[in-house]
Amino acid sequence: MYLHTLTLNIGSSLHSFVLDTGNGSSLRALDHSDDQELAKSLHRMERPTLPLWMKKEIAKYALQPDALEEALSHGWAHFSIDHSNDPDVPAPDALKKFQFRLYSTILTIWTLYRDHTEDLQQEQSEAFYALRVWNALVDGLLKNVPDIKILRGERCSQSSSVRKNEDRDLESKKALGRRIDGIFISRKSKLEFGVIEGNREREGATGTKTLMDTRKLAKLLKDMMNHIFQASLKLDQLSTKIEMVGMLQSSLRVDFVSLDQIQGRFSLQFHPLRRTNAFSRFYYW
Repeated sequence: MYLHTLTLNIGSSLHSFVLDTGNGSSLRALDHSDDQELAKSLHRMERPTLPLWMKKEIAKYALQPDALEEALSHGWAHFSIDHSNDPDVPAPDALKKFQFRLYSTILTIWTLYRDHTEDLQQEQSEAFYALRVWNALVDGLLKNVPDIKILRGERCSQSSSVRKNEDRDLESKKALGRRIDGIFISRKSKLEFGVIEGNREREGATGTKTLMDTRKLAKLLKDMMNHIFQASLKLDQLSTKIEMVGMLQSSLRVDFVSLDQIQGRFSLQFHPLRRTNAFSRFYYW
């Protein structure tokens, strides 16, 4: 793997100790011992999943357009579901907050689709998708999670800046962090733990900009992960449990890129986790 990395451009993910599972040439460079360690790491951490009660809450909006519009007109309390047999259901007040936030998000997206159907079917600016579509979906739902804050607009990552200035002294100028379209940050600790990169075009999984942005996300997530490790007092426990997630928002589609720790300084990048269309149920009925 080391010899293979020496043949790659300095911008490659491997130079940042990130092994991309979607990169065939890098995987072929692994020897037998590397393969064993990789296989062990793939099964070490459980993949994230939604609780049953939350899946039911989301699935209840899977209605035909006319039926959905009629149901939304009755308010959020109209969508009632029995969760008496579901495990890990939150307290009644917390459940109501989630139900109201989900209803508000679906209503916003439905109104956008109803009033701007033709605009959505044509190519728009990156700002249009970020503010009108993904802001409603992502930011709207995460308002229910008090410790998560999304910093939108192109900005520099603090984690990236920390890595770039590790050896800085007073004689050198402070380097800015890598620029990104959105950053997930903890309100309490101020640590960064997720990123968003936008693109107005739908290039597909093998498009040049898609591949470059995916690599950009992985390298930035690696900086964030290392920054969290540096700030943690329980590194041994944290390194096997933490997982970083980035969102690549291309027009009305989003790819999720996941990064976790393998061994030593190496991280494993899953590319992509899944692809979602913001208006798939409206467009493809």
